[in-house]
Amino acid sequence: MRPQSIVRFEQLYIAKIVLGVIATVWGLNGVRQAAPGLMSSGFVVGALVVGLIVGLAIELLLLHLVVRRASDIARWIVVLFFGVSSCSLIYGIARGSLFTLGSYPVTLLGFALSAGSVWCLFRPDAARWFKAKARPAIPHDRHS
Repeated sequence: MRPQSIVRFEQLYIAKIVLGVIATVWGLNGVRQAAPGLMSSGFVVGALVVGLIVGLAIELLLLHLVVRRASDIARWIVVLFFGVSSCSLIYGIARGSLFTLGSYPVTLLGFALSAGSVWCLFRPDAARWFKAKARPAIPHDRHS
């Protein structure tokens, strides 16, 4: 049985993924209004769609590996992605560009969901669960 912290991680991470898709659609709408010629290029639209699908696939794979397989490597990749997004957020705030975008409330909410999900991965019950799953089953030594 999965610990409560892992269940909570799953809920927060799924919410972050859904919010990310919404933010992407919202952002594309802004790009379409700001640069209508850009969105008329089939290559650009195709690249955006492929990027969205690949990003979504990576997020769902990490979710599966952490929640169902208790993969410590996937857990640290989630933490790494959170670290990169933290740096990006800080950079956006420092430049002042974060607040010029209309989607900054969604960005901040997504960041909060990410922070909460990462926090869940290191709660005591989750740490014990990862440790127990990482320990290989050792057959009883009959010679001792």
